[in-house]
Formats: sequence, C-alpha cells, structure tokens
Amino acid sequence: MDSEGCGMKLLHEAIRKYSSEGLSFIPVPFKSKQAIIEWKEYQDRRPNDQEIRQWFNGHDSNIAVICGKVSDNLVVLDCDSRERFQTLAGVICRNIGLDDIRDFTRITQTARGFHIWLRTKEVINSAKFPNLDVKGEGGYILAPPSVHSSGFQYQYINDRPIVKVDNLKLIGIDLEQKPEVPRNQPGWVSQLLAGVGEGQRNDSAIKLAGYFRNTLPQDVTERILLDWNTRNKPPMPERELFKVIATSYRLPEHPPITPYGYNKSII
Repeated sequence: MDSEGCGMKLLHEAIRKYSSEGLSFIPVPFKSKQAIIEWKEYQDRRPNDQEIRQWFNGHDSNIAVICGKVSDNLVVLDCDSRERFQTLAGVICRNIGLDDIRDFTRITQTARGFHIWLRTKEVINSAKFPNLDVKGEGGYILAPPSVHSSGFQYQYINDRPIVKVDNLKLIGIDLEQKPEVPRNQPGWVSQLLAGVGEGQRNDSAIKLAGYFRNTLPQDVTERILLDWNTRNKPPMPERELFKVIATSYRLPEHPPITPYGYNKSII
C-alpha cells in the first residue's frame, strides 16, 4: 500500500474510533490547524454519516476533535513542551497515586508537546496558561493521524480509554487560581498592573517583565502578566507578550531587588 493509501486507512480508522467514543470532530486541511468550515454547530451536535463521507472522501485531511459537552465533556490539556508535560504529569500522578501518567488516561504527542485527554462531570471552559492550553468548551485539538505543517504526525503515546474525573481540582489543576503578585512593589508597578492603553502596552510589558525577573521564575511572571493583559484596553497579542518576557529573561540579571514570596503552583 502506498503512503497515500496508508494515510487514508489511518484516517478512516480514526473516524470510526472517534465516532464510537462519542466524540464530535471536523475536517481541517492537511498540514494545517485552522478549520475552514463553520464548526460552531458541531459544538452542539456530532457530524452525521453523510457529512463525514463528504469531508473525508478520498483526499488527505487532518481531523480535529471538538472538546466540551458535545464530546461528553472532553477536556484536553495541551502542553506546549516536553518540560511542561513532565511537570504537569508529575502533579497529576501525585494527586491520583500513580507513578506513570501513561497508566492513567490517553496521551498523544504533538509537534511541540503532548495532549492529555480527560472527561469531566462538569463542563470546563477553555483557558490559557503559560505553555499550557486547557481545551474545553469552545475549543478543539488536532488528533491522530493529523499531520503538522512541519511534517510531524500526531500519534498516540498510549491508546487508553479517556478517563472521566469529577473535576480538574482533584488532579491538581485549579483553573480559578490567580497568580500571587508580590507585595510592597513600587507604586509605578501597581499603576501599570491596573492596565494600560494600546500605546503603552509594549513598553509596560518590558518594564514589568524586567522588574519581576529579578525575583520570580519565568513561568510565574508569565502568569502575572497574562492576568495583567486582561486589564489592558485592548489586550496585547499573547505571542508578543510571551516574546517580551522571554527576551527579558535572556538578558543579564539586574541588581537584585528585595525578594518576595510567590505562589509556585503549576498553573
């Protein structure tokens, strides 16, 4: 069987698998992440056989699984790096009493990191944290055998059934937790943290990142500035914000500032 025929076979096997698991899914162009169909209705219903045949009939395609209530409250923890996955996996394993997260629930490998698949008893909205996206209601993920633009093919680390948990807090993930901002910071820091306008965002981000880098790990600064960015009008693009922070942490250290405590939870 040639590579194209093999790819179609894998895709059709995935379609049967995801359908049998009660997952909603849509087509995405080959080597792309962006859906080109209107997919809002598939957040409320799963595709029918006619739609599936029309979407995946005889050509290469990626497949995106829709999270949230339509897929029985599917939640996927999208780790952007191996390091983030290892940290998160350690937290989950400690909370559930396992040595290896691969013995717990389905894990798939992406072009940059890993997906941890779960189901919950309650609907979870999508959320964003440093190097981690929580894909819930209103979100979707590329799933095996999709192919990234780099040529990497999404694949199973383990093809276990998707585990259902009461809520994410039970495995150590608190989506309502806010980053703890150090106390007694200078007045200008408090003023900037209240939010700024469009013309001040980049300069303020540079100043704040430079200030916090003296006493806080990069991931904590990312959480603080992501929260700060929600108060900007309008918020600056998150990619730009992460770039500013990363650049600041690569610069030589400034003279130390009075150390503050911080909340070192993983999210």
